[in-house]
Amino acid sequence: MKDEIEFYGHPERATDVEIGNIEGFFEQELEEIVKIVPVWEWLQKEVKDELDGVWSDPKTLLSKTDHKNRVVSERSLDDMLAGLCNDLTNIYRKKLNETWTKISIETARRLLPKGLHIALLDKDGNLTREPYPTTTNAEARVKWEIKEEELKRRYIHISVDPPVKTTSGEHKGQMIRLNDNEVKAKPIRVP
Repeated sequence: MKDEIEFYGHPERATDVEIGNIEGFFEQELEEIVKIVPVWEWLQKEVKDELDGVWSDPKTLLSKTDHKNRVVSERSLDDMLAGLCNDLTNIYRKKLNETWTKISIETARRLLPKGLHIALLDKDGNLTREPYPTTTNAEARVKWEIKEEELKRRYIHISVDPPVKTTSGEHKGQMIRLNDNEVKAKPIRVP
């Protein structure tokens, strides 16, 4: 967490850490990925009709796979696994966001690390996902504006004062793409 604060000026959101762990798993060598039984079973079902006998066990698959391109029967294992990774991260992100929608701002304040966070809210004032950290300085001044930009996408532009000094430079704020149901924002200060 210390490295994150030095680089970003605040810790990462727990949601981003968890999603990063899933993505990191799929960046491993194929030999390590197929050791996980549910992944192996999914891969077998995905291409079961293409090569008889190759999918009987991970060692047989690896011996029949072009390791350089990870291609079996003209299908890229990397593409298949990237699709699985994408599906899993979307499902897990949705589940994590649903966890935050069920709690109050006060409960969120108790769960968040020290600093200033921006909570994105729906029209009824409910959290829509995990709040975004902006700085470890809970007393910083914060301003935000919701803007519609290209292709009718909406963003919240957040600025903090004083700017956050980090190893990567000085951060004066951030921009976050909004979901359709996010119409308001509220700062959460955690001393």
